Amino acid sequence: MSIFISVATVSCSSSAGEDDGGCDSVMRSYVAQGKVQYLDGDYNSALSTLHKVLAAMESAPGTAPAPGDLQNTYLMLGNIHFAFGDYVRANKYYLEGLKSARKSGDSGNELIFLNDLAVVACFLGNRDDAMRYNEELALLNAADSLQQKYFHMITSAYIEQTFGNRDRAIVQMKRSLGFIDRNDLDPLLKLSPLSEISEYFEQKNMYDSAVIYLQDYERLALELRASDMVADNKRKFMRVYTKMGDSENALRYQSEYFAHIDSVMNPNRFINVSNRFHQESESRANALIRELKQTVANQKILIIIIVFFVLFLALWLVFRHKTRVANIQLFKRNREIVEIEKKVREIESSRLLPHKDSAEYVMDSNDDPETDSDRLAHSSKLKELFVRIQTEMDSGTAYCDPEFSLNKLADSVGSNTKYASQAINDHAGKNFRTFINEYRIKEARRRLLDVENYGNVTMQFLAESVGFLSTSAFNMAFKKFTGMTPSLYQKLGRDIENE
Repeated sequence: MSIFISVATVSCSSSAGEDDGGCDSVMRSYVAQGKVQYLDGDYNSALSTLHKVLAAMESAPGTAPAPGDLQNTYLMLGNIHFAFGDYVRANKYYLEGLKSARKSGDSGNELIFLNDLAVVACFLGNRDDAMRYNEELALLNAADSLQQKYFHMITSAYIEQTFGNRDRAIVQMKRSLGFIDRNDLDPLLKLSPLSEISEYFEQKNMYDSAVIYLQDYERLALELRASDMVADNKRKFMRVYTKMGDSENALRYQSEYFAHIDSVMNPNRFINVSNRFHQESESRANALIRELKQTVANQKILIIIIVFFVLFLALWLVFRHKTRVANIQLFKRNREIVEIEKKVREIESSRLLPHKDSAEYVMDSNDDPETDSDRLAHSSKLKELFVRIQTEMDSGTAYCDPEFSLNKLADSVGSNTKYASQAINDHAGKNFRTFINEYRIKEARRRLLDVENYGNVTMQFLAESVGFLSTSAFNMAFKKFTGMTPSLYQKLGRDIENE
């Protein structure tokens, strides 16, 4: 997460000939110099210069810059530590600034410090502090009601994001962008919502949306020369493009990120300056350095991972393309077979055998052919019976009834189960169950080509409609017969229909 925190606008000034009081020329010049460095994005130089203000105060107890300059000093110091992720020190300086603003009765700066403290409390995980500062912010009698309303809106969003529901928080972030535009507020205020919204879409794996917000974020951060936000933007771009598999852009932003960090932010220099003025323990400094080195090492590993990922992705895309081409060819062959079967049925229906009495097809189960002539006659009857079975099967879809059985088939052709089964085995080369299932799969295949009526049905519905009681059994039978799953067959049918 990242946030832009405004710089107070009150400045220290005195009329010519008047006593500077607690805001002498040296302190005033340090504050002015530090503010220029801060606005230029040179945070480390600003940090060093602004600490001279505090050093001057410590060296001469009872002296201090004018309230406006002192609050600017604390605010910029807090912002710099915040930019480098040192939230504890940022909180410390914001508290000092709040005390000074309240002491001087400056409600404008008090509003800014309450906003900053509420946000930092979120980063530190202090829900009670965040809620308290946000409530004080809302109740403050500030002169700029629009800015007060915006700050309350954005801090509420951070609190919701950190301790509540992030979806609701992002809705509030988006509203804050509209509020800024409608009321013509400082465009710098847009940076924080843009950063959080882009990160939200990244975590939701909605990378295209994340890129859109990052592009607005990048344009505005560069235009306004917000150094820490530029770094945050490049880091987020690097992550998003890495996840998208766009190695070219990922590597570009990685390079820009580290170049920006080294030339502008310079974390190592920040550590040295911070340690010089705060006498931070050596272990903390070493931990920060190790973290930075680890970050560099992690980025090197990331480059290797990106390279391997790109290679894997390329291979996967080639394999996927070949598989799709093969599946389309297989689908087209199945479609051609369906058309051929349709024409064959039409031809055969025109020359069907005349319907004979059932008695002609009943074979005496007690007859056991002994001679060659008997066996030939028996075989001829079985063939004739099989033709009758085929004719019966091709003439309707009775086999789509889950209760359809060998006994029903035998009855419909005027035979018995023994000879109907034998005719199927001898002339189809398969048992009754396989024979019936193939008819059912053929019917399912025909129905799936009817995209208008069956293009969106579930596989369970389709399986039951052609007589299968089990979807898994249907899937296995369909793949065995056609070479692909019914769901893939259905999808290819829709895709080709829409081409």
